[in-house]
Amino acid sequence: MLLASGSRQQTGGAIKFTVLTLRIEPLTVQRKSGMACGLTPPFGVPPSGVSADGRAGPSKGGTPSVAVGFRFAFCRRTTIFSRHKRMPDLVQMCPCDDRRGFLKKFLPAAIGAVLTLTPVATGLRVFLDPLRRKSAAGGAVLVGTLEALPADGVPRKFTVIADHVDAWNKFSHVPVGAVYVRRTGDKTVEALNVVCPHAGGFVDYTPSQNCFICPLHNSKFGLDGKISDPRSPSARAMDSLEVEIRNGHEVWVKFQNFEAGKAEKIPVS
Repeated sequence: MLLASGSRQQTGGAIKFTVLTLRIEPLTVQRKSGMACGLTPPFGVPPSGVSADGRAGPSKGGTPSVAVGFRFAFCRRTTIFSRHKRMPDLVQMCPCDDRRGFLKKFLPAAIGAVLTLTPVATGLRVFLDPLRRKSAAGGAVLVGTLEALPADGVPRKFTVIADHVDAWNKFSHVPVGAVYVRRTGDKTVEALNVVCPHAGGFVDYTPSQNCFICPLHNSKFGLDGKISDPRSPSARAMDSLEVEIRNGHEVWVKFQNFEAGKAEKIPVS
């Protein structure tokens, strides 16, 4: 059975007709020995045991069929006419609009993908953030002034204050180490890391011997940081650091720690 309705729209010299059609077909089952054995064939083909007018009846093989419901399908057909002749059909969709069905499936999938990938991407960015950061360690740091250094070359110990980054944590203006600084001239200075290159302990300056001594294993170094005792267990001299004078009197040191227990001077990343 077909039910149809239409609309007419005139634009300029053309007339547009849109027809909506509802197709209703019976949904039947075939009985064999009192059991339902199958549904009707696909839409548009008369089912077995159903006549062309849609009435249930015996099939060609004599197997009775019983109507148990109805199947509905919508069609839309748009036709445009000119004043003098009929134009070709512009839109014809039957029994369903494939594009609309595609959008109904695609849009939920796309929205779900966006909602899923957004938190995943954010989590990966947070997790990998420490790998992208550049540590503030290794940059030049102001440690003191020339006025604080004795003219006779006696070293002075200064605490290095800088920003420290440790994995996901960042600390601003905290102690990150210490250095010994001494004058080597009127406007020149020398800086040494206080960490002993043997085992990582802190080296002390001993005024009575005018040298550096590590209290852990008795490693001895001269004021220039070189090993002064052949029996010293340290494999290398104290680690010297780059230093410069800014604004005429400010002492800036490029602070860096190095791996202990090795003869090579390897920076700690």
